[in-house]
Amino acid sequence: MKKLLHAALSGLLMLVAFGCAGVQMNEEVATLLKDVARNDDEPLVRAFASLAYLGGKVAAVQPATETAQAQVDAAPASAALAVARKWDFPAAAQQRPDAVAVVIGNRDYQSRGKGVPNVDFAHNDANAIRSYVLDSLGYREGNILDLRDASQAEMIAVFGSATNPRGKLYNWVRPGESEVFVYYSGHGAPGLNDGKGYLLPVDADPAAVELNGYPLESLYQNLARLPVENVTLILDACFSGDSGAGPLVKSASSISLRVIEPRQVLPAGTVLSAAGPAEVASWDATTGHGLFTRHFLEGVTGAADTQRFGNRDGRVTLGELKTYLTTEVGYQARRQFGREQHPVIRGTDDQVLTVLH
Repeated sequence: MKKLLHAALSGLLMLVAFGCAGVQMNEEVATLLKDVARNDDEPLVRAFASLAYLGGKVAAVQPATETAQAQVDAAPASAALAVARKWDFPAAAQQRPDAVAVVIGNRDYQSRGKGVPNVDFAHNDANAIRSYVLDSLGYREGNILDLRDASQAEMIAVFGSATNPRGKLYNWVRPGESEVFVYYSGHGAPGLNDGKGYLLPVDADPAAVELNGYPLESLYQNLARLPVENVTLILDACFSGDSGAGPLVKSASSISLRVIEPRQVLPAGTVLSAAGPAEVASWDATTGHGLFTRHFLEGVTGAADTQRFGNRDGRVTLGELKTYLTTEVGYQARRQFGREQHPVIRGTDDQVLTVLH
């Protein structure tokens, strides 16, 4: 039925746009429109679905009472903002047939019923990063472990556990030959008892994250155990217990986060994290991405190599990207949201991330 919906989408949008109040969406169509608006791979289809869903809601609901008006007002803002910016990634300077990537976008938390707000743009982030890995880094499509709305069990299956590091990622790499690229967009959370950082699977309860989250320390340790020389880890998440949509644990007081130093746990790796330990990783609705991921993508597609931030040699290095991210993410977080956000970057400054020509 989803294929049929795609075919009929433009027609439905026109009917709604011309105010055909007699055209009413049944619950099945509304659900499908909402699903397409949030999950479809094509930005244009997501945009049409968002408008059709919202327009159909307005046509179907007569706001004569406060209750009816509330139904109109409750139409999902995330659907209206679902269209992500299109990126023009430079072609890869070389192919990396043995390189392996993990790309995770954890967005849908609310449906699990634990009161955790969604991360509206996590799928957009993951889709764009996946394209960057394929187009600019030269990875093979068959070597990408691509997860959306990952559970704790799925994350353990990929990265291994605290006692057994041999998950899918370990089994997929060629010892001594593979490079590894890992990206995560979603919530992070602090342990209420141990103060350590955890990635938050979509089925996790942030009040019990020490039991059902994925420990950041285990992620670092297991990546360090891979028989490879080059690991790049990018985290568009924060671990303060807060988010762009509000606190994750509403009844908890301030938590003192114990900072895990990646240089000690993952000494040979490159780590880029969206925010400092007590900060919020902001979202940028204007581009449909996390603020950090938006600027990472701008940086690696050329902005970091401009005269202001780099040496204009046609290559984006980690040092150039670090300068760009710390400058622009910090500025935009203050300008747009009135808060501090300082990306944390660890690695070798001369590492080349993108060749622009």
